[in-house]
Amino acid sequence: MKLNCKLQRLVALHNKAALARATGITSDRFRFILRGKVDPSRTELINLAKAMHVDIGWLADDARDWPPIFTRDPLPEPVAA
Repeated sequence: MKLNCKLQRLVALHNKAALARATGITSDRFRFILRGKVDPSRTELINLAKAMHVDIGWLADDARDWPPIFTRDPLPEPVAA
């Protein structure tokens, strides 16, 4: 699965603007990365993996398919009342 396809699916689980801010990627560049027009730099790729809590090896390797390998639970656990 191509990097931009993985990112598009992962972004659906997150706020795109917050991800762009957390990674330091401008909104225009983030849009180009999501469309597959440009490849992220090594630093951007690392920051994207960290911000979305996915394994960098999984994210960078086009031979690895969905589902992602999360480095921690992607969604917070509900707090017991």
